[in-house]
Amino acid sequence: MKERVSTAIFCLWMAATPAAAMQCARASTPLEKTLCSDGQLAAADRAMAKAYFTLLHKVDDPSIRTSLIASQRRWLAARERDLGELDRADGMDKRTQRSILLAVTRQRTRDLQARTEGQPQSVATALRQRALTSAYSGGPFAGYRVECGFIPSQRDDHKMYYSCFGGHAYQQDDRVCSQSEDFASYTVVTTRAVGRVENGHLKPVATCDFGGSDKSCPDDDADRLQAWNTRPTTEQFQSGYGDGPRLEVDPDLDTGDEDPDWLSRCLTAPSYPPSATGGRASAEGAQPLHR
Repeated sequence: MKERVSTAIFCLWMAATPAAAMQCARASTPLEKTLCSDGQLAAADRAMAKAYFTLLHKVDDPSIRTSLIASQRRWLAARERDLGELDRADGMDKRTQRSILLAVTRQRTRDLQARTEGQPQSVATALRQRALTSAYSGGPFAGYRVECGFIPSQRDDHKMYYSCFGGHAYQQDDRVCSQSEDFASYTVVTTRAVGRVENGHLKPVATCDFGGSDKSCPDDDADRLQAWNTRPTTEQFQSGYGDGPRLEVDPDLDTGDEDPDWLSRCLTAPSYPPSATGGRASAEGAQPLHR
């Protein structure tokens, strides 16, 4: 999906000036017009933009800066896509739409300003992610893929929450192990996938999941071959590995539930999933994934 930074983020970043008013005069989408016509929403949007640029100014690391820029563009695109026409798409009254826009924009500002471990929270998250991957060789098939959107609250029709789902792939030489989460109908399915790099392409080896239709992932203490789907379709493998461009780090994806012991076994065992003969699990029939 091609993400577009809305006109509003620029015209509302600074205090109202004739130049800013001219930008708002060219607002074209319903969301841009709503933001530009409401003083409180405009002030909230300016505060959010200021928090973002303040955060970005403090970060010198190229990969982390890239991830922060992608994160903000992702949020803006989701706001435009999911909240711009709530009154038309969902029959929501203007007052409720305005309340939601104000709440999510203020929450985004708090998230951008949040600190932990003596540094911005997003930077701390990225550094933890980097530390986890530093034990492995890395490669072109490693990295994060993330999709985000605003999800209605199941308990309160007047609230929406920004949520991100996706996956992280780790690469050690010619082996790739990944874990991802997908959300549908308020249900999260976690998928693990194992791939092998052959002639520059990634070939599916095995998949399993928690809560889905594939084979259920084995217990951490017994990565039994029979518990894995060793003939995954491309679709099954993509559920765990995903597709599209990846970032080295991504503050929008919480990897706190990843199992480092499983990742170590998957990436460093002589073969994985383990087989009774010690050979590689069969992946005959699986098509290589081009990159």
